[in-house]
Amino acid sequence: MNKIKYIISAVLAIFCLSCTNEELFSGKDNIEVTASLANTRTSFIEDNKIVNVSWNIEDEIGLFTKEQSNLQYTALAEGPTTHFGSVKNNLNTQDGETVYAYYPYSDGTESSQKVKIPDLLSQYYNRNISELDFIYASGIVNEKKLFLQFKHLYAFLRITLPLELIDDRGDKGGLFIQSTEDIVSHSNNGDSFFDIENEISNFEGFNALWYYIPADENFEEQHEITCYIAMLPQTENAQLSIYKLKNGATYEEDCLLQKQAPSGGFKAGNVYSISLNDSHPKTERDALIAFYKATNGDYWTNNTNWCTEKPISEWYGISTDENGVIGIYLNDNNLKGAVTSELETLTQLQELSLFNNELTILNVDNNFKLKNLTCYNNQLTSINVSNNLELNELLCDENLLTTLDISNNTKLKTLWCNRNQLYSLNVSTNSQLENLLCGDNQLQTLDVRNCSQLKTLWCYSNNLSELDISNNLNLEQLEAFYNPSLLYIYISSGQVFQYTKDDITQFIIRDNE
Repeated sequence: MNKIKYIISAVLAIFCLSCTNEELFSGKDNIEVTASLANTRTSFIEDNKIVNVSWNIEDEIGLFTKEQSNLQYTALAEGPTTHFGSVKNNLNTQDGETVYAYYPYSDGTESSQKVKIPDLLSQYYNRNISELDFIYASGIVNEKKLFLQFKHLYAFLRITLPLELIDDRGDKGGLFIQSTEDIVSHSNNGDSFFDIENEISNFEGFNALWYYIPADENFEEQHEITCYIAMLPQTENAQLSIYKLKNGATYEEDCLLQKQAPSGGFKAGNVYSISLNDSHPKTERDALIAFYKATNGDYWTNNTNWCTEKPISEWYGISTDENGVIGIYLNDNNLKGAVTSELETLTQLQELSLFNNELTILNVDNNFKLKNLTCYNNQLTSINVSNNLELNELLCDENLLTTLDISNNTKLKTLWCNRNQLYSLNVSTNSQLENLLCGDNQLQTLDVRNCSQLKTLWCYSNNLSELDISNNLNLEQLEAFYNPSLLYIYISSGQVFQYTKDDITQFIIRDNE
């Protein structure tokens, strides 16, 4: 399956990879089958564009019930959510029965407890990454309809490396990747299987994989390449070691990088960026120089002392302490371009402020100590903050965001995301949120009942039809005007807050016991 779909300008699917509520196609089968991709972070960066997982026409899945085995169904349209039709035999079952599904379809699959999955021990640069992916789902038939929410089995590495690092190519040259945990599925007879019903693996695990770069691959004048590698999820205790593969062998002196897994580990459905570029930071100074080059630094409004021998604490916009770089402040400074992996060495970074620039990509996946991220008024089509568990403040107004996942950011107190193109916003896990500014989007619903600390709520200029703030007893300011269908706002008796009266028909008291 070619699940890769370019999203440019104002169009983004997310993730990451998130589900949509697009109108489904009507099917001719006895059971209407609809499949959606899970809300993960499986997105890739290629040619400075965001690439996301999506169904394509004729993608094939397999279905199982107690009575029917390995039914072949095909996608009838593209998108994160689509309708599927049978290739040969129709799904024929009763309401209430569980159906198991998987992708990619394989004739060699025997049952829902023995679904054939890719062998990841040997992987190749020129192999379509979708051939290494495996997703699965289960659903219950209801009123002759079956909805399947697929999940990923594997995590992915995105490794950027200069070609000059590779001494050998072909069947003996490339990379050797080792982990302190099982990293791939492998079987001596070549067949690895997964039990969908119980969500357990019945394959042998192996703690290393070989990644080959073909000798006949035409790289033209490329100086570096990007490799996508599938692997089993790893816990946060895992440590990866990446070696140069020469003549089919590896040696200690050929270790290119050792990397500790991020907080929460390498999670299924997520993509993690690693750079092995010689120009890529081995020190914080190198990291900042790489960042300078990636953002058109020669044309910044102010680049005082950058790329000089002066201490980096004297470089414009850089703040340091005894541990290293803790802050970058380059607001309104004519930064242009894509920040992909340049900042990942800055492990102590706590504040990143880049507002009023022209950035198209901003990757902060490895900045685990980041507390404040200010990137409003750029050209970002997506932003992944799922690894930034310490994040306290996120200001991303005036970008091109269509999705925003803050479910992992439980310490978040301030979120500004006004003037984007968000169709949904889930704040159910953000109980510490005090300031939520999400006006001028396309929101149809907004549930803030779990945000008990909320003081400021701006949700003007959306498509809300209902708003319940009866749990938000600390609310001080509300801006909810220009929601044409918002006729009522539910409050608790005695609530007092400032608000704009325009377009609000009335408040309805809804006391919560």
